[in-house]
Amino acid sequence: NPILGLVGIEQIMDRVRDAAISIPVVVIGGVAPTDLQLLGDFGVHGVAVSSAIAKAADIKGAAKSFLN
Repeated sequence: NPILGLVGIEQIMDRVRDAAISIPVVVIGGVAPTDLQLLGDFGVHGVAVSSAIAKAADIKGAAKSFLN
């Protein structure tokens, strides 16, 4: 299943940290603005979003919600 969810991402980031891997990790897809704090806490370096913005009724507001 390609959908990891926050628990799966946290587990991956734990493994990356434990293995002393020092490459940037970017989460792609399925990211909501409410996920950003946790993803940062996990050590994720960035996110890529498109549907969350493109499919929003208020595209400008959706984009801003990821920047704040």
